[in-house]
Amino acid sequence: MVIECKKIVYPPKYYERHRHFHNFYQYLYESYNRKLKPVLSQNLYEIRINENALYQNSKQKLPSISNQIVAHVLQHIEELHISNQICSAEPIPWCFRQVPENERDDESYKSGLRLSSVKPFSYQFDKLAEAEEEIAKQLAKYLSEADKKFKEYANCLKILVLEICGDISSIPAPEVIVEIIENATIPPSVDQIWLADPQDDAESIITYHQIV
Repeated sequence: MVIECKKIVYPPKYYERHRHFHNFYQYLYESYNRKLKPVLSQNLYEIRINENALYQNSKQKLPSISNQIVAHVLQHIEELHISNQICSAEPIPWCFRQVPENERDDESYKSGLRLSSVKPFSYQFDKLAEAEEEIAKQLAKYLSEADKKFKEYANCLKILVLEICGDISSIPAPEVIVEIIENATIPPSVDQIWLADPQDDAESIITYHQIV
């Protein structure tokens, strides 16, 4: 048996953006600990940002953006005590607040800073078609690569395992992905295609289903 595993990622820059978001949080957290934490009561706070606006800024700008946000909160700390929220559109749209008790999904997480993001939600058929086209494009590439590899193992059972990764709100429904795979031009050298099905549990167990 020969198994080839491939990840189809959508949007294509998903992991690049994920790293960018993580880097921003590190800079923000450092600035928060140095300047804001000493003047705030011990509690759970949240900074919510416009994710799309963040991605328009390079990594080199992230420290400056973080410092500007923290400085603005410090300058308007009384506003936080009155309305429990401070917001601004500069340098990117953001809001800072103390998280209410009814929004804390983990009782053990009672203090600190969390970062969340907002993205305008729009279910558009052109965006869905764009996602399907990109997934089909990546699938064709991996089928071609698997074909070249599998031709060397004529006497083996040859299996291509696929995992769809990325922004869950942008990825087509599972049945649509299955349809894309079934309608692809599958080389004769590929005996089976299996699709990973991530399970939502603490151990992140992944099961697989044969599609072809």
